[in-house]
Amino acid sequence: MNAQQNRIVLNNARIFTNNTLILGHLIIEGNKIQSIHEGSFSNLGNEQNDQDNSNNIKIKIFDLENALVLPGFIDMHVHFRDFEQSSKETLETGSKGALFGGVTTVITMPNTNPPLSSLKSIESFQKKLNNTPIYCNIGIYSGIKQDFNPSELPVMKKKGIFGVKVYPGDFSDNLPLKWEDGWRSDMYPGEFTQKISQILDNFQQKYDYWRQLFKLCKENNVPILFHPELPRDQKSLKKIYEQGLKIAEIENSPNSHLFAHHVSHPVYTNELGFVEMIIAFLYQFFPEPKDAPHVHFVHVSSAEVIEVIQEMLKKKEYPCSIEVSPHHLLLNYDMKFPSENYAKVLVPLRSPEIQQQLKKEWQSGKADVIGTDHAPHTYKEKSQDFFSIPSGFPSIDFASRILLSQVFQGEISLAQLVEMYSTHPAKLLNLPHKGKIAPDMDADLIVVHQTEPYRLNHTRMKSKQKWTPWESYQVSAEIDYVFLGGKLAFERNSGIFTPFGTFLNRDSEL
Repeated sequence: MNAQQNRIVLNNARIFTNNTLILGHLIIEGNKIQSIHEGSFSNLGNEQNDQDNSNNIKIKIFDLENALVLPGFIDMHVHFRDFEQSSKETLETGSKGALFGGVTTVITMPNTNPPLSSLKSIESFQKKLNNTPIYCNIGIYSGIKQDFNPSELPVMKKKGIFGVKVYPGDFSDNLPLKWEDGWRSDMYPGEFTQKISQILDNFQQKYDYWRQLFKLCKENNVPILFHPELPRDQKSLKKIYEQGLKIAEIENSPNSHLFAHHVSHPVYTNELGFVEMIIAFLYQFFPEPKDAPHVHFVHVSSAEVIEVIQEMLKKKEYPCSIEVSPHHLLLNYDMKFPSENYAKVLVPLRSPEIQQQLKKEWQSGKADVIGTDHAPHTYKEKSQDFFSIPSGFPSIDFASRILLSQVFQGEISLAQLVEMYSTHPAKLLNLPHKGKIAPDMDADLIVVHQTEPYRLNHTRMKSKQKWTPWESYQVSAEIDYVFLGGKLAFERNSGIFTPFGTFLNRDSEL
């Protein structure tokens, strides 16, 4: 006797497929999308019984009443902590928050404790992943900390890492990257473009280990992710921060600490300066763009940084991508927050003017992907003095509601959001069966509807930390269902969560 098969029908839905919306129904069989049709399921003469005895198929029909069906969101930038930081977040709690937020796949960053910078720690983390109930699919990046050994990278890749993350000041004994304190740039994008030849003529041969990193990642077809800031010592940071506080007092800034934090991590000599350094490396080491590895710039906070990447790398066909985060797009340092401490993040929140310029770049399609940089810390940690507290905040629970509300308000198109928070991340991560709705694709789907405006409240959060700078932010979107691999993993009305998540491998095709 044949084993019973399960079939799910999402009926009377507005389905986003082939870059457009169709009113119809979608059929899931097993863990895949079987087919998509216009019109109602019942109008096609199909049986609506719970059982199709002739084919031994059990059918479950969801009448979605014109709700949107979208591919599950893919977040390339989260910090799910665990290990010795389980008080902040765990794989279980972080993935539950992601599922609640309509995020079906995440890649978590390597700045864990111990860091995911050695084969030993990666194997330990994977073991934990395989023995923990997780609610969304999770992959990992490696990083360059003290125990990083370049010779282990090929094995790390076989273990499934999705990239190598580089933070300001990173190095190891086996890869002693040079971070020259003298590398600073006050050049506007146009000025830098004009003077790149002069910069390369003066290029100092101090960067052999950077060349080694780039070539290593290219040989292993592993992207490099850059946190776009230059390292700064705490003494200098504190001095500039205190100067920023004085300026904030004179200018009567509503959030003096957030303003000072921005001043101590400036766009030009810090964020843009770092990006210009990486561009100079690429030009010097790889005159032919096709020989260069893929570089990915995370949480870019300035339109001018996007412009210089566009002009100097994308137009010259260097493999690269730009990530923007919801907080840099929609929040700025003058807004009202439950606490200034909650909104401290790196790269910092910028001025209203910089934020609006970045949003325009996003709206015009010049960013490639959206990443939340979900970075939880305990309430106790975030309650200390501003300069000493860690940067970052929880985002994963509410990000998609915030972004979908931008769609409903006409600030960005649905096609742009799906491209940047699902389709393009799937391409960059080499997950060919995810990121869009089509036959034979993984049935990672979310069901969404527009609501009357309401304000976010931390009590709804499912990730571990129950505080957020997004408190009381107004949204108009709600997530009704999440399907993961063809299984109903979240249902809003019943409050049901089921841990159907799995460990992802860059070379896998789930």
